[in-house]
Amino acid sequence: MNEVGLQSYLKILAFLTRLSLKYGLVGDLALTLFAFIWMFWPLFLVYHIEAKIIFYIPATIFSLIFLIKGYFIKHIIKIQ
Repeated sequence: MNEVGLQSYLKILAFLTRLSLKYGLVGDLALTLFAFIWMFWPLFLVYHIEAKIIFYIPATIFSLIFLIKGYFIKHIIKIQ
């Protein structure tokens, strides 16, 4: 994933995080579901297509990257 694609990808999560802050508890519940899907879709994809075990390694790496980026986006937005 190139840098422009990653930035666009992160902007989507940032937008949804800002939107969820406006709606309180309902927004947090919706964001939790969306963030879970947003961060772990590579693992879901590998599991769904029943790929070989070797494909779980890059999927796990991407999921961890998305998890870390998502964590920092949520906390940066709440500080602002």
